[in-house]
Order: sequence, then C-alpha cells, then structure tokens
Amino acid sequence: MIPFQKEARSMNKRRMTRRDFMKYAGVTGGALMMGAGLSSPQSLWAQGAKPKKMVLVYWTVDGDEPAVTQVSKLFTADYGVPVDWQRTPNIEEANQKVLSLNLTKEQADVFVMHYYNMAKWVKEGVVRPLDGLPGLDGYLKEMQPMAKSMIQYQGKTWGFPYFLSLNTNCYNTKLFEKAGFKKLPATLEELTEMAKKAKADKVCEYPILWQAGLGSEHIGDSFFGLVAAAGGEVFDKDYNPLLGEGAIARKVLKWWRDTIQEWKIADPSSVELRWIPALKAYAAGKHMFTNTRERYMLNANDPSKSPTAGAHKIFKLGTQTFAGHLWALGSNSFDKDYSWRFLQYFGGKTKSGEYVMADARAKFAGASGWPEKTLKNPEIKSLWNKWFDLDEYARQWKDAKFIGDVCRAMSTPWYLEWTEKVLAPNLQNCLAGKLTADKAADAIAAAAQDLKKKNP
Repeated sequence: MIPFQKEARSMNKRRMTRRDFMKYAGVTGGALMMGAGLSSPQSLWAQGAKPKKMVLVYWTVDGDEPAVTQVSKLFTADYGVPVDWQRTPNIEEANQKVLSLNLTKEQADVFVMHYYNMAKWVKEGVVRPLDGLPGLDGYLKEMQPMAKSMIQYQGKTWGFPYFLSLNTNCYNTKLFEKAGFKKLPATLEELTEMAKKAKADKVCEYPILWQAGLGSEHIGDSFFGLVAAAGGEVFDKDYNPLLGEGAIARKVLKWWRDTIQEWKIADPSSVELRWIPALKAYAAGKHMFTNTRERYMLNANDPSKSPTAGAHKIFKLGTQTFAGHLWALGSNSFDKDYSWRFLQYFGGKTKSGEYVMADARAKFAGASGWPEKTLKNPEIKSLWNKWFDLDEYARQWKDAKFIGDVCRAMSTPWYLEWTEKVLAPNLQNCLAGKLTADKAADAIAAAAQDLKKKNP
C-alpha cells in the first residue's frame, strides 16, 4: 500500500470548439458571413424593446424538464414573453449549440456555463458579466462564500449558481453488513483492504464500481476527488502539473489502476459509466462501494428508480470535493431588462421573490444552486433526507474542497482542450490496462505544460 495520508499531512463525442464550428460553417479570414436580414441581438441590448421571445439553451438529461417548464410558464405569465427552449439531449450538444448561436449572432439569452468553461467563454465573448445590473449586490450578499467564489472571475460576476454539488461516496448497507464490517473506510488504504476482504469472502465479485466514463466532468472529476481524498492536488497555484515522480496524484493514479487491473476489486465496466449510469448500475445491488454526487442519490434510493431503494448511504473518504456550474447570460442576449429578468427566474428569484427554480430542480433533479435556501423548504428537506442523510451531508460539506482548487487548471482557457484530448483518454486507457500509470501521468503532465506555454 502507498502512504497517501502520511505524505499529504461517454465523452461519446468530442465537444465542438469555437474553431471547430468556424471550420464547419465555412468561416474564413476571421469573418462570419451573415444573412442579409439577420440582425445582431448585441445591438439591441440597451434599447429596452419588448422581445418576441426569450431563448433558453438547456439539455434534458437531468430529468428536470418539469422544473424548466414550470419556470418558463411563470415567466411568460408574469411578463408576457414566451420562452423558446432550445433542447439538447446532453451537455456536449448544449455547449455546441451555445457556441453556434454565439458565432452566428443569434439570440441566446440564458444557458448553463460549466465552471471549467468560464475562462474560455469569457475570453471568447460568449457570456456577459452581470456587474452593474439592478439587484445583483443583494444576491451576492445572500450567497454563500463558496458559491460567490465560483461565479466570479477576473473581478467580475458571470452568472448565478446552477448547482452546488458534493462529490461523495456511497455504500450498500446490506452488503456491508453481510461482509461483517462495523466501521466505514476513511482512507483509500482502508477502502482497499475492505474491498479485498469482501472479494475474498465472495460477498461481491467487484466490491467497487467507479464513475469513470469519458466526459469533460466525469472521469477527470473522479480522479480529482480521489487525489483530494489522499490529501493532494493536481496543479499548483501557477498551473504547473503536480504529477511527477513521487507526487500524490501519480501515486493515486497507480492505486486507481490497481483496483481494476491488479487486485480486481473494482468493476472493469467502470470506464464505460458516467455519473447517472454508474449509480444506476451500482443500485442493481452487486457492488458495495461507489463514488457519486449527492444529487444522484435519488437513482439509488427512490423506489421508482431503484430495485434496492433504501439500502444506500453516503460516507466520507478523506477530504471530499464539491463542484458547481452557473446559469449565465449570453453575449447575444436580447434585452438588458428582459434578459436579466429571465436569468433571475432560472438562477435567482421570480417576481414574487421566491427561488422557484432552485426548489423545483431540488425536487426533480436532486440539485440546487441555493441549497441553503432550498433546505428551508420542508418538502425538499424531507425528500432529500429520503435519498441521503442530511446530517452526513452537512458533515462532509464542512471541510469539502472546491474541485477547482484541486485542479487549478480549471480556471484556464486551455482546460477543456487538455481534459478532452489528453486527460480523459489517458486516464481511461490507464484504468483499462492499456497504459501504465507512469506513462499516463507523464503524458497528462507534458500536455498541460505545453498548453500553458501556448496560452500565457
């Protein structure tokens, strides 16, 4: 075993980048040929004209369509403006749609911006800052410090929290009891020994199932979480990779690979599973441990979704991480007044002063951008407590570390390119036994250093 604590004290297809779209659209010479009758919403920003519609770009993968529909109808009822929800099946397609609308200067009022896209989208002018808009200061005063730090970049505010989610772990209580265990693992070493015993005692063929599918916030986020659990980080404050010989991150990668390839205590199908599919597979009842987010626990403990509902609890493994994204205002948003109101309906308050979307997403997707407000709602509090223990949830939040502080490269314009082209494929090939941990770590670090030089 490796002394982590002592030393510490499917991307199914590549996401379309701005450059990719320009090639696809046939744009050359840095200029985009516009249709003769196509006007730019940019020029309408300060005019205050009542728009014919508000445009929302958003996916359907989270199961929160009822929440989106509810808030859209409420906005239309309050302001007389219909909502054009441009739906996409998943995250990658939504980001492609945002970029395409931005490049063609078509209206795009509100959409989700991933934290790791913020530096790039700010640089490329995809989003508007919120500074100076009426009521923003009041929101910032109400906001938790962790949320406020996530939505601000280069001294400006770029959106409202879409969700704040705890990256945690889950265990099957029935299999845990069957194995005769009395105490939960608190370190990676303890997890390893317990999984080996459960396998040897034939309690489970593969006691662990990882969330390790390809994606910009999937296998990488699991890796960052494990590094944090061991007390390490993946980049320093100057965006230099911490993956060299003897580094905690390199040792964690070797350990992670060994859980599948050497000790065979983790299911090799892990590399095919992203967040929701992984938890659904785990909920089938054949695995004792998995990593997940609290917002996905409904897939394990909701009787309508899981054959083993009620058997699953979250637990803490070292230092947990938390992640989050933003509801953002597009640079091609139509109108200063209406687009700002529209953003508030999704990321903040409605005309009545209620956080309707935060509560609605908490109900349908198990997530909220304002969890401290959502949990004041007795219905939501009761519902969440059925999915995961709220006392344990609060305990883990106390010292949870922002995932962007474990991987500081998330706040660089080159993070997404590095993740999709280098980090995710190398991690997956490593776990699948196609690469050694040393070779994967070397490739990941070298690519980060190269991109940093190219993007000073």
